[in-house]
Amino acid sequence: MPNGRSIISRHVIGAFGSMLLLISSASAGPPAQLYGKTVHVSWHEDELSRSVGQQNFSRSGGGHLKHLIIYISALGRPFVRRWNATGAGARGVNEQVGGSGNGNYGGVRAAEFQGRSLLWTAASGGGGATRVQIDFDASFGSCTAGLIVGKEAGASTFFRQGGKVEVQEVSIGAVTCSIEEGNAFAN
Repeated sequence: MPNGRSIISRHVIGAFGSMLLLISSASAGPPAQLYGKTVHVSWHEDELSRSVGQQNFSRSGGGHLKHLIIYISALGRPFVRRWNATGAGARGVNEQVGGSGNGNYGGVRAAEFQGRSLLWTAASGGGGATRVQIDFDASFGSCTAGLIVGKEAGASTFFRQGGKVEVQEVSIGAVTCSIEEGNAFAN
């Protein structure tokens, strides 16, 4: 997946929003090679947004550092934490135990494995969604990741933070991926 480009436009998504609502019951469980390991994905997002009630959209000013941390237990159960950081520090955390759940503002969250890929999707609960694809090498010792942030087909904006922030455009910076032994949440 390409990194470092603006990915929201009036023509992005369509079926993507519908895909978030369907969590495939046919998806495979985590590969045994990932049991007892933690996968870290980080990226920067810069958004053109406004607080509800404001007239003009503005850039987020330096962007937001996003982290997705997924620990696969010794029994193959995924534990997921996503958090955002700004210059003021962490400002939002979402946690999920198991393959699917709901976010802080009602959006569906799902982690599913397909072969050597892990797909994590998160609906914002306000017409937007994020999809992270993590691809593993044959030994599951290293990974690469890419992501898309999108909105419903035909929509010019979507909402985050429980409808408090209206987002018009999101640009994604470099995406990093790494794997470590053990449970990152236990440290």
